[in-house]
Amino acid sequence: MNSDEFAKACKDEMEIIFRSYISKDGETAVARHLAKLNLKEDKRIIAEKMIRDVMTDVYYGFLLSLDGESTMGGIQLQYKLYDEGGNLVFEPGELEADAWKYFQEKE
Repeated sequence: MNSDEFAKACKDEMEIIFRSYISKDGETAVARHLAKLNLKEDKRIIAEKMIRDVMTDVYYGFLLSLDGESTMGGIQLQYKLYDEGGNLVFEPGELEADAWKYFQEKE
């Protein structure tokens, strides 16, 4: 795995979780809270966009903090991530561009 694959895997996981959150018959706490709001379709679209935006900000910010490009808990460090085989997943500074590609670029 490299930085591109790692960023894409994070984006894919975010999408899976997001879909479980907005599912009208979802089992997650977020889906249940959203259902309890009993929103009309136009308001539900706004709520879903808000959930996606929050998730995007959290995932993107976390990836940047791993890369040393932003702080995590007020501490700014570069982290190294290794797979179970001991292989370095990405070099410090590599993840920022891939995180941008998957979380910030508009299609």
